[in-house]
Amino acid sequence: MKIDLHTHILPASLDTPWIRFQQNGNKTDILVDGVFFRAVQANCFDEAVRIAEMDASGIDMQVLSTVPILFFYDRPGEDVSLLCRQLNEHILSLCQKHPTRFLGLGTVPLQDIDACLAELEYIKAAGLHGVQIGTTVNQKNLDDSSLALFWSTCERLDLPVFIHPLGYTLPCESHRWGPYWNAWLIGMPCETGLAFLALLCSDTLSRHPSLRIAFAHGGGVFPALLGRIAHGFECRPDLLCTQTTATPESVLQQGNIFVDSLVHDPDALEFLVKKIGSARICLGSDYPFPLGEETVGGVLQHSSLTGSQKEEIASLNVLRFLNVHLPN
Repeated sequence: MKIDLHTHILPASLDTPWIRFQQNGNKTDILVDGVFFRAVQANCFDEAVRIAEMDASGIDMQVLSTVPILFFYDRPGEDVSLLCRQLNEHILSLCQKHPTRFLGLGTVPLQDIDACLAELEYIKAAGLHGVQIGTTVNQKNLDDSSLALFWSTCERLDLPVFIHPLGYTLPCESHRWGPYWNAWLIGMPCETGLAFLALLCSDTLSRHPSLRIAFAHGGGVFPALLGRIAHGFECRPDLLCTQTTATPESVLQQGNIFVDSLVHDPDALEFLVKKIGSARICLGSDYPFPLGEETVGGVLQHSSLTGSQKEEIASLNVLRFLNVHLPN
């Protein structure tokens, strides 16, 4: 069985002034504030096309989440709350219509904590399986004190959190991150690594040991830099241990930290297993985008992992992360 944790979907239309869809041949251009963002195909909107492609790829289920450009953490919270509800209701409707094919993650207006908490309650009551958030909130890191209630509420409601980088660049940095697809190829893994470190050093991960958190793209650069970061904890505790006494290794051993498998390289996947363990890596493809895994699970199958490790990653860990029990 294969369950893909990391997939994105859009409704066919949105009631928001910031996003416009424009047909362009067999593709649809997404315009943000009137500026071209990216082109997508029918599989980003059309559930029938999506299910057909799932069948062709041998994917039993997808976990649906919105496209991160729609987080809009820099816009008024009241307006973004309305957008979040549209997106959450759309994903919920697909999960209800196709309960054997789709599970769903909600989205929240993190810049407005009261509205965010209200939407978390809706997400839980409606039956979505968790929440997807970005790596920063309007230039605030995830360890910001304004988000403390978000983390504790997710833990209380048993809503796992999937952390996805934004890929945004500030205008003053466009010369550095704009060329060569830098923001996506290098920037996104760095964003995720920074978010991982912020949550670790702020003691957020240790304070919420029963809250399950998954990082996209194999945890970004964090696993590859784990030895360097662990050494930093030893040689500069004055910088890294001002809020925590937990070491990176001890936090990872808590068992509530997951990553997806989207590393594009069997060697990198095997490295992740050595550092994090096969029980906490979830199949993820970034479907339906070009930088995702074209053959979902292909890297997993071409790795030298054991059959039981592959089975864990292909489906069992996603179910554990979401706390979902499928009927026999």
